[in-house]
Amino acid sequence: MRSLGAGETQTVKLRLSDVPNLANPFNLEFDTIFLNRQQEADEFYQRIMPFPLSADMRNVQRQAFAGMLWSKQFYHYILEDWLKGDRNTPPPPPERCKVRNHE
Repeated sequence: MRSLGAGETQTVKLRLSDVPNLANPFNLEFDTIFLNRQQEADEFYQRIMPFPLSADMRNVQRQAFAGMLWSKQFYHYILEDWLKGDRNTPPPPPERCKVRNHE
C-alpha cells in the first residue's frame, strides 16, 4: 500500500512475464520497450483517426477505442436486418423505418 500527500506523484511500473523470478524486470530495457509500445500505439491510432482533431478530442476518441478493446466488446449491427425484422417474428413497427440513418 502506498500513501501520497497532496501534490505528490509516484510511478508504479508493472511487467507481465512468463519467466519466474526475474532478477531485474525493470532494467533500462524496460523503459525502451515501454517507449516503443507507446510509439506503436500512437501510430496505430493515427492510422485509424487520420482526420484533424484537437488533442483533447483525439484523447477522448482514443479512450473510447481503448475501452472497447479492453472490454472485448464487438458491435455487429446490420441496419437492414433491424429495419426489416426477423422473418420468424411479427414485423417491426413502421416507425422503425423513420429512424436516423435509415436510408
